[in-house]
Amino acid sequence: MKTNNELQVKNIKDIVLTISLLLILSIFSTCIVSMIYTSSVSVFLNHYIEIILLALCMFCVFSTLYSYFYYLSNNKVFILFSTVIVTLFISVASSKYINVWVAPIAISAVVVGLLVSRSTGFIANLAVSILLILIIGMLEYDVYGNTFAFLESSYSLIVATIESFCLMYLVKKNYTRFKLIFGSLAIGAVVSLLAIVLALSLKLDIKYALICYAYSFVSTCLSAVGFTLIIPFYEEVFNVWTNFKLAEACCLSRPLLKKLATEAPGTFNHSIIVSNLAEACAIAIGENPYLAKACGIYHDVGKVQNPEFFVENQAYGYNPHDDLIPEHSARMIISHCSLGYDMLKKARLPEEIAVIAKEHHGTTHATYFYNRAKAVNGGELDDTGYRYDGPKPTSKIAVIIMIADGVEAATRAKSPKDTDELVKIIDSIIDSKIKDNQFSDADITFSDLDEIKHTILKVIPAVYHKRIDYQKANDLSK
Repeated sequence: MKTNNELQVKNIKDIVLTISLLLILSIFSTCIVSMIYTSSVSVFLNHYIEIILLALCMFCVFSTLYSYFYYLSNNKVFILFSTVIVTLFISVASSKYINVWVAPIAISAVVVGLLVSRSTGFIANLAVSILLILIIGMLEYDVYGNTFAFLESSYSLIVATIESFCLMYLVKKNYTRFKLIFGSLAIGAVVSLLAIVLALSLKLDIKYALICYAYSFVSTCLSAVGFTLIIPFYEEVFNVWTNFKLAEACCLSRPLLKKLATEAPGTFNHSIIVSNLAEACAIAIGENPYLAKACGIYHDVGKVQNPEFFVENQAYGYNPHDDLIPEHSARMIISHCSLGYDMLKKARLPEEIAVIAKEHHGTTHATYFYNRAKAVNGGELDDTGYRYDGPKPTSKIAVIIMIADGVEAATRAKSPKDTDELVKIIDSIIDSKIKDNQFSDADITFSDLDEIKHTILKVIPAVYHKRIDYQKANDLSK
């Protein structure tokens, strides 16, 4: 165990290292953007005072960002800083060689907003805007000799910031790249009208105001294109899971799903239905439907290790449990949760999916084998060896998977003849989980459970609908 002095030394070293890295990053970024803006080394050297001041300003901005978000994981910190810097470089080059109105600062807001959080995206966008204003104000002031460049850049960044907020909302609400591109075109066309108003307020003629509108529209388009190029890079390099990638994870050509379909076809069909139920329930209670669908389709993947021990995969009447004692059978069934967790972690799927594979039975009984063992022991039996290892569901989506899993299995086994029977099955499963205290660790309400119940009640009949007996119909027609 480390002493307090050792911990203090370690903390001091961490602080010094962090400050050093931020300082190096600030100096490097300042040199790059200054050389982009001044276009030559000789002009760059003539701006040494502005560059020193700019480096200090960048250090202050980067330090503030790091201090505010120090609790983020290393991956997210890297995503935040790298996105801010890349967006800044692109914006500086666009401002210098095209026009300040075309700077695509919304890239930082959309990328960080999607991969980290919306509030972090707002602050990343603000950091890029502040730095861009400082760069233009310091490096271009000598060219204009007045505050015009500063005012125009400030107005352009106001419009770009509004576009950033709109694009972030669009990304949260639309989960396809196709919708994002066309949505961004609509946002650019509408929000860029503000560029005309602000340009005219600078006493510019209508022709230049329309040029500002066009450039502002191009800025939105560039931000959308930049987003679609950067996101796949982060997804692959840092194993970041966006809604786009979650949708791709549900593609049936994925190795784990192909293995599940080939080696445990009954479990595969069960998982497809659970995933559809989970998606519908997630929409009903305001959870992420893409994550719910992915969790549903992967929740039983651990069964591929011993598929023949699960009734949905058994064929020709042979049941290997007939040759085992109930305790061993229970452990074989229970193990699929931890096996699934290990397989999903090895396949580098999201932590949320792996955790729900482990949680979807909570600490409930392996009921059939527990009852069988009780019968053998005359009704008295410790249930410790017959309960799933848990933990209990810790999220609303985990609760959805637990309920959908139980309802699908029970509905397939009992084949309810009407809605009343189906309602009884759903109620009995939800009530049994509540009585067993399985939802105590999840932030779910009775209102959410009612929504889940009514959603399953609507979806299940469509899954198990009856078909017409065509042979019988042909016989009647004769």
